[in-house]
Amino acid sequence: MLHYLFGFSGRINRARIWLYILIMLAVYAVMFAVAAYGLTWTGFWDAFKEQMQAHRGQVNWFALPWPNPSTPLAWGTIGVLGVFYFLLFWAGLAVTFKRLHDRNKSAWWLLLYWGVPMAVSLGQMCPSFKMLILKYPHNMAVAWGVLGLGLVVLALDIWVFIDLYCLRGTKGENKYGPDPLA
Repeated sequence: MLHYLFGFSGRINRARIWLYILIMLAVYAVMFAVAAYGLTWTGFWDAFKEQMQAHRGQVNWFALPWPNPSTPLAWGTIGVLGVFYFLLFWAGLAVTFKRLHDRNKSAWWLLLYWGVPMAVSLGQMCPSFKMLILKYPHNMAVAWGVLGLGLVVLALDIWVFIDLYCLRGTKGENKYGPDPLA
């Protein structure tokens, strides 16, 4: 079990990655419950709804009353959640590596699978990108460029879903190990 979650060698099939996803959804639900119990969210949702109504769907996230880690319980909750989040991130990397290995692909494919959407998202958050859109709101080249980037990321995300979660792995042994279905 430890190698399944934290080891980076070998292969796993589709059923195992779907099982991992179901287990992680349950773990994230428990983490959310722990965060809701350990952190005080007084007034957050009321302020959120108020801003949504007053500003036609625009929310100033910095003006919301975020949890105040002023108690030992809150600090302990933050520490525990931080450790669990790191472990879940590591396990997600390991499982994805092994699934790529089952598809007879190097783990370097993650740079394409995760790196491109992340780079586009970070680029869209860049202040100069926002200024470009605000400066030229009716420029069709800018609009088509933004739409084109979005469509490229959507197509890549669809391909990643099909490749990692729907397609069968390599039949028989490959350079990453024996067939997990054998």
